[in-house]
Amino acid sequence: MTARIAALALLATFTTAAFAQRSIEQVGDSLYSHFDNVGALDAYRSALANDSSFGVMFKRAVAANELAQDFEAEGDRARAEEMYNTAVDYAVQVRDRYPVEAGSWFILAATTGKLAQFSGGRSKVRIGRAVEEYYRKSLEIDSTYALAYLVGGIFNRELAQLSWIQKLAAKALFGGLPEGDLEQSRAMLERAIELDRTLFMAHWELAQTYEALGMPDRAQSHLRFLRVLSPRSSEEARIRRRVLSASTRQTE
Repeated sequence: MTARIAALALLATFTTAAFAQRSIEQVGDSLYSHFDNVGALDAYRSALANDSSFGVMFKRAVAANELAQDFEAEGDRARAEEMYNTAVDYAVQVRDRYPVEAGSWFILAATTGKLAQFSGGRSKVRIGRAVEEYYRKSLEIDSTYALAYLVGGIFNRELAQLSWIQKLAAKALFGGLPEGDLEQSRAMLERAIELDRTLFMAHWELAQTYEALGMPDRAQSHLRFLRVLSPRSSEEARIRRRVLSASTRQTE
């Protein structure tokens, strides 16, 4: 609440229409940085009334996705699914308006992938194929876009960890899934970190991939880095608390 009051106070300091419009986006940025995704989403929606720039549209989709993760963390799967669908709708709008932006395809891949957990059978296969298409398109546009490598790394690990029964069923019923490989997951996540060493989620996801590869020491090196890396979203803050809690238990 304090962060929201401070952000609204910032808005009041601007007088002209142009500055006021810009300040609405800044209000959203401030609220998002304080993990107030409800307030941030409201601000970005308001900003879009007069500003349909890529930045504002992208941030609206990101805030919706973060809010969905908040609901999921609270155990409210119904609201989480609803908000994930909203995030996908926003991401589609970004992609349709700015199809040559790598970020447009990244956010579409990220939000679409989140819906897979609420789907089954044919829908999950369709989503998997779409996620692969979207993150690859992002990299076609910009081969140095770290966030696309992050999605690709997660995608490959999730597919690689499917059981042979799941893969056989998907092939028999739905024509199969895209290929997934743990080494490819590692390579993509390592590339994401090469491009942006401060990318919190890349360190977290690479730790999970190293664990899956049976390399716990390497996993721990990335988890240790997360103890000192500042989270930039509510989901990252939750993960950091888990990492710190696990570290405390290990030292007791």
